[in-house]
Amino acid sequence: MKKQCGSDSPKCLTPKCERAANSCRGLCSACYNTAKLMVDNGEASWELLQEAKLIKPPHDKAHRVFREAFSSFMAKKKTNKTRVRIATKVG
Repeated sequence: MKKQCGSDSPKCLTPKCERAANSCRGLCSACYNTAKLMVDNGEASWELLQEAKLIKPPHDKAHRVFREAFSSFMAKKKTNKTRVRIATKVG
């Protein structure tokens, strides 16, 4: 069932799409997945889609904050794995 755009949620930027823009860059989940597939397959680029006003620019601050949090998590995880390996080899 298609989630309709309500009065409190913005509409997907894709022309003729009536879904709510509940995903990244002003698109609904279905349109975002299609755009990502096109970019992954080399049919389009995020820059070209943005230039055509089919997507919004990325939220740099949100992306940076997420990347920093994820990098910190991965660094801790790698440190913990190293400690486990060292303990396993020694013990």
